[in-house]
Amino acid sequence: MILMVFVFVGTAAGQALKDITVSGQVRHRTEYTGKDFDSNRDNVWFHLLRTRINVTANPAEDVKAFVQIQDSRLFGSEDNTLSDGSADAIDVHQAFFQVDNLFGSEFTARIGRQEINVGNQRLVGAVGWHNVGRSFDGVRFMHEMEKGSLQLFAAKLVGSMGIPDSQNLFGASGAIPFSEGHNVEILALFDNDTSEIDGGEADGEHVLSRYTVGAAAKGKASDLDYEVEAYFQGGNKEQGGGLDRASISAYLVSGNVGFVVSKERNVRVGALYTIVSGDDDSSDDEFGAFNTLFATNHKFYGFMDYFLGFGSAGGMGLRDLAVSLGLNASEALRVKIDVHHFTADQVPSGFDDVFGQEVGVTGIYAYNSAFSFTGGGSAFFPGEIMDITRGEDTAVWAYLMTVVNL
Repeated sequence: MILMVFVFVGTAAGQALKDITVSGQVRHRTEYTGKDFDSNRDNVWFHLLRTRINVTANPAEDVKAFVQIQDSRLFGSEDNTLSDGSADAIDVHQAFFQVDNLFGSEFTARIGRQEINVGNQRLVGAVGWHNVGRSFDGVRFMHEMEKGSLQLFAAKLVGSMGIPDSQNLFGASGAIPFSEGHNVEILALFDNDTSEIDGGEADGEHVLSRYTVGAAAKGKASDLDYEVEAYFQGGNKEQGGGLDRASISAYLVSGNVGFVVSKERNVRVGALYTIVSGDDDSSDDEFGAFNTLFATNHKFYGFMDYFLGFGSAGGMGLRDLAVSLGLNASEALRVKIDVHHFTADQVPSGFDDVFGQEVGVTGIYAYNSAFSFTGGGSAFFPGEIMDITRGEDTAVWAYLMTVVNL
C-alpha cells in the first residue's frame, strides 16, 4: 500500500512538475541460520523486506532535493496489520538538499540526512546489505576535479537540544590518480564523545577523542588488479578496569590482489591478507585495538558476520587470510567462492590463536535490467577460540535475496 501511494503521488507530481522524479527498490531476503555453533539447537528461517521510495526534485538550476522513505520489516513482526494499524517500521532514511557550484565555486554542498560512503567503505559506509542500512545527519562538501576528487563532511551521531554533550564524526578524503588506471585515496577522520569523565585523574576530560588517518592505493593493469590499505588510529578514550583514560595506538593494514586467468568467463582468482590490531594488555594505559568505526564490515570479514565490531570487549583484533575464485557461469549468472582463515592478532593467555575457517559460495543472477537474484551459503568451522567461547559444532548460514529496482 505504501509503495502504491508514493508511486501515485510521485507520478501525479511528476506530471505537474517535470523536474520531479520517483524511483525506488523492493528487496526481500530469506535467511536460514544456524550460527550458534550448537547442532542440538534447531536452525531458524526468517524473512526480511526492505522497501525504499525515492523522490528527487530539481526546483532550480544547481539545486536538488532528495527524500528516501524506507520501510524495513521482519515478516511476522506485526500480528495483524488490520488490528495493529502502526507504521513503526517506516523511517526517513535520507532527506537532504544539494547545491551545486556553491557561490560560484566548483564545490557541491549536501545538507541533511544522507548516506556517506568513503572509498571502499572500509571505515565509513552505508552497509547496504543490512535491512535498515546506515545514514548520517550532517553536511558534506564535494569537489570533482579533472584528476581526482575531494570531500569534507561532518555528522552529528548523538545529540540533543537540551544538553551540551554529543557524539560527532568529522572527515576528509581525497582521491588522486598517480597514473592511468591507478589512484590513491588519503583519509582523515575524527570522532568523539564530549561526555565528561566523572572522577579520577581524567576528571572533566572527554570520554572519547579519536582520530584515524591513512591511505589506500588501488589499480588495474591488464589482467592484474590490486588494493593496498594502511590506517593508524590515535587519541584518547575512557578506559575501564580502574584506569580513567587510555591513549589509543592501533592500526589496520590490508592487501588484496587478483588475476583474471580467463577472459572468456571472466575467471578471477584472488588473495587477501588483513590485520586489524588487537590490544596486548588490557591493564595498561594504552589501547591497541583498532576500531573499524562506521564500516560496511559485511563485505570484508566473511559473510556470516562474526567480526562486525572491533575495539570492543576482548580487543583481540583479527588476522584474515583469504582466497577467492569468481567466474561467469553464464551470461546472466556470476558465481564466487571465498575461503577465510581467521586468527587473533593478540592471543589471550591459555588460548590458541585460531578463530576458525569460513567457506562461502555466492551467486548473482540478473533476470533482467530491473530484477535480480542473489543467493549463497556459508559454513564456519570453529577453531579453539570459537570452540571455547561459542561452541564446537560447525555453523551454517544460507540466504536468497530478490531485488526489484523501480
